Amino acid sequence: MTGLRIALLLHSPSGGGAQRRTLDLAGALAAQGARVRLVMASAEGPLADRLPANVEIVVLKGAWARAHRMVQCAAIIPALTCWLRRERPHILMAAANHVHLTALAAHALAGGRTRLVLRASNHLEGGSRGQPLMDWLKRLSVRLYARADAVVAVSEDLAGQLRRLCPAAKISVLPNPVVDASFPARMNAAAPHPWLGEPVLLGCGRLEKQKGFPTLVRAAARLGMRLIILGEGRERPHLEALACELGVPLALPGFVPDPLPWMAHATAFALSSAWEGMPGALIEAMACGCPCVATNAPGGGVEVLAGLGPLVAIGDDRALAQALSDIMAAPPPPEALKLRAAQYSVEAGARAYGSLFTALTAASP
Repeated sequence: MTGLRIALLLHSPSGGGAQRRTLDLAGALAAQGARVRLVMASAEGPLADRLPANVEIVVLKGAWARAHRMVQCAAIIPALTCWLRRERPHILMAAANHVHLTALAAHALAGGRTRLVLRASNHLEGGSRGQPLMDWLKRLSVRLYARADAVVAVSEDLAGQLRRLCPAAKISVLPNPVVDASFPARMNAAAPHPWLGEPVLLGCGRLEKQKGFPTLVRAAARLGMRLIILGEGRERPHLEALACELGVPLALPGFVPDPLPWMAHATAFALSSAWEGMPGALIEAMACGCPCVATNAPGGGVEVLAGLGPLVAIGDDRALAQALSDIMAAPPPPEALKLRAAQYSVEAGARAYGSLFTALTAASP
């Protein structure tokens, strides 16, 4: 991979799973000899201090800096077009769904021999909930997937969706780069919250409707347990009100730079999402040896758990409470969970992406 010029496109280093995975992948690809540049509309965000030191950061300026994220991404199309013409990277990978349309447009306008890769990071049917323009932009980008040189699915479930949109030969299912050599030390850190010394449930993710956290709050109420949810978002007031109504002791610490110490000390972890792409938080919790339960949602939850934890129907708080009770009573061996999570190592992910990128650049134009 030495000498390969790779550009990874994101909106910003915000606190989402796709962003975490992309930063880890960027650093690992650079460590394997590639020249990697992170191209973004902004270098500001909760993960800004995790930008890899061995990766170049490129910030493109566009109009409407205070607009919705997808509008900001559309606004940098002219700047990205000029950058591609000038720098001519071998690979441009749109690393998350929200930058697919940006990459497709700029790549078409720039011309040249840069190979375009779209990484589908989330379930394609998840909507923007009352935001018609955003839904329209997402549908437009999905219709154009066949114009990419390759499309990466982060789970087999997502690959099934993609095969209805573009030729199967263009689709690769590549492991999410999650677990790295720093995990043992990080998970062995001191418990970061006093509740973690007692029975407590843990959730992790953006406080948005996709994540289904009201179901988790109701399940905690049924179990009479404390609940911690890591993350930030628009659903915070609703979750606080629901917890108060149901008498659930709820802690919402907001975004935390490192969830591993929380997961390592939690009694059980619950993924309550309505849809996912490949749930990195679930992989992280398993890597910590924490017993896990997940909804049987579209995305990679089934693949990740691989029978090491129960699956429940989306939105069924009674079933979620029962599954949590069962797994706390008879948890799977921590080493089995850790071994499964190790399949999603950063090193293996970087090798897989590197092989794809090398094959694309070797192919005839």
